[in-house]
Amino acid sequence: MATARKAVKVPLKPSSAAKVAAETKRERLRDLIGKLPPSELEHAQRYVEFLVATTTDDRALRAWLLAPEDDEPTTKEDLKAIEEGIRDIREGRGIPHEEVRRRFGL
Repeated sequence: MATARKAVKVPLKPSSAAKVAAETKRERLRDLIGKLPPSELEHAQRYVEFLVATTTDDRALRAWLLAPEDDEPTTKEDLKAIEEGIRDIREGRGIPHEEVRRRFGL
């Protein structure tokens, strides 16, 4: 007579379990964001950026995310300089990336 086998649950490794839990939370966050009205998306984005900025070890990313938004209006002088820069590039007066790196010793 054969004996019945009892199902044995093999626990996930802690790192695997943590990865599964994190992915489940990410999916839940995506679902919640998808349900937000468009008027609230900017607030949600800024809050998530704040969370990332205050928990990351990447100093450049943290600085970029926490930098104040540029709220100065674009002036006529700004537009003129932008147009001039675009014209310079189109006419071949730009400085190649490698030249800039060389000049700055990078």
